[in-house]
Amino acid sequence: MLAGAEMDGTLELFFKAHQYTIAALGPAVSLLAAVVSLWLGLTAVREKRTNLKCTMDLIAIYTSNPDDDRRPTYVAVTIINRGILPASIPFDFLFWRTPFFRNIGIVSAHDAYAGDEWIARVTYPVEIAPKASHQFIVQDISMFREQVISDARETHANRRFLLPFQSAWARSADRSIFRIRLGRDLKAMKASLLAEAARDANA
Repeated sequence: MLAGAEMDGTLELFFKAHQYTIAALGPAVSLLAAVVSLWLGLTAVREKRTNLKCTMDLIAIYTSNPDDDRRPTYVAVTIINRGILPASIPFDFLFWRTPFFRNIGIVSAHDAYAGDEWIARVTYPVEIAPKASHQFIVQDISMFREQVISDARETHANRRFLLPFQSAWARSADRSIFRIRLGRDLKAMKASLLAEAARDANA
């Protein structure tokens, strides 16, 4: 009993000596609990947001006929859904932005239309399941050429130097936007077309 009484006395002295410190820890603990709760809430919200990884490059279709030298080429966007919920992709999901330009260039997906013998028609919007991917055929190669050269011709000479810095973006149905990483082949072709347009303009 004596040892217990001594311990009680020691604890009483400790609490008396540190009463202000203990009193100050109360709000700090409450604040920490609030911060942790807020962080968990934000993490849960972030996990439910649309999360897409997008890339764009050229693809060639190889025909089954070995004597056929044609290699129909298209611009394709591959979208990977990295979120935990399905992602809905609308028909006009692709657009281009040029620095300091107010307008954006919206591209209508090529695979939404019938008539191309090499491309299956797609019904939009397209739903991509979590952790799944989908490849969209957005233009054939001739359409892409025409778009790049037309943009260069219609852009004022003083602002034409901004065209190489254009960026491609994808928009989901919930209005989330994601930058598209361009593949090496597509970058090279775009740069070549812009150089060709610049030579024609200076001729």
